[in-house]
Amino acid sequence: MCGDMITASFYQFHYSAVLKDNISFEEKNINMENSQNFFQSTISKEIAISGVKVVEKKKEMQEPQEIIPENPIEESFVEENNEHQEIIEEVPETLPTSVVQTNNLPESYNTLYKDIKIKNETNFNLTQAILTPDIEFSDKKNILIFHTHTCESYTQTQENSYVASGNYRTTDLNYSVARVGTVLEESLTAKGFHVMHDMNYHDYPAYNGSYSRSFNTVKSLLEKNPTTQFVIDLHRDAIGSMNNYAPAVQIGDETVAQVMFVIGTNGGGLEHPNWQTNLKFAIKIQEKANEMYPGLFRPIILRNSRYNQNLADSACIIEVGATGNTLEQTTGSMKYLAEVIYQVMQ
Repeated sequence: MCGDMITASFYQFHYSAVLKDNISFEEKNINMENSQNFFQSTISKEIAISGVKVVEKKKEMQEPQEIIPENPIEESFVEENNEHQEIIEEVPETLPTSVVQTNNLPESYNTLYKDIKIKNETNFNLTQAILTPDIEFSDKKNILIFHTHTCESYTQTQENSYVASGNYRTTDLNYSVARVGTVLEESLTAKGFHVMHDMNYHDYPAYNGSYSRSFNTVKSLLEKNPTTQFVIDLHRDAIGSMNNYAPAVQIGDETVAQVMFVIGTNGGGLEHPNWQTNLKFAIKIQEKANEMYPGLFRPIILRNSRYNQNLADSACIIEVGATGNTLEQTTGSMKYLAEVIYQVMQ
């Protein structure tokens, strides 16, 4: 642990060694009264950050931002950040699969394109022209991974236990969704992709306003890397009424967490001219996944909020598992997701 101490008004910023230079949103609980009380308090605890560069986040916004109600973090965080060495496995292009029904929920969808299931929560009529994934990209090698809710975590196990700093939350990047992003980053890097993985705390010290802060981060990164088109906001599904909800699929002999696309639109009234391109790209990825590992993906959710996806031509939220899944299950699914992305982007 390094001796530098910083106040909680600073954020950690980390690039990978390569290219350094569900929610289920309908299950989000809204508690604005608690959020207001949270902001009236002053956080002055110091945290230690190990081996990373720390920068102060700028507060100015480049354009009006949508307001997405979010719950405050329950309490202040103490961070521990030890390095883990990931072992990247090669996986076959196809394997027998079966969805695990224990602690899972029935699929919910109202639109079907071939074998792609979509839960359309907007008023848009999803025509054949909108859904057909007839897109190609000039940049197939650069990928940006970030986390609007960096502190989201999973059910603890003996192998992966952590000091919780809230309800299924931790600032320890070894045990939050950031660790899942690191495994995806390294799996993609091993396949020849150039990956930027940003592990900024966008939901710390304040949870409310996470999307505004991640907007600034992503906008800045894309200005420095303007050819990057594939942008992944990696989450885990939100806490709902079923804390042991653990969407999983057995691929070969391994049980891993299911993943899910959440795609935003301009249905909320904000400018988002490329939402159909984002949706097409998600469908293209999921089409290939259904060929290779059926059941890896749950139905796509299409929503009115844009979730900063107006910043790129193939931007998306990918939710990996839920609160009932373990870190082993969620990191385990990343090698399969990486293989699907590799097959699509060749």
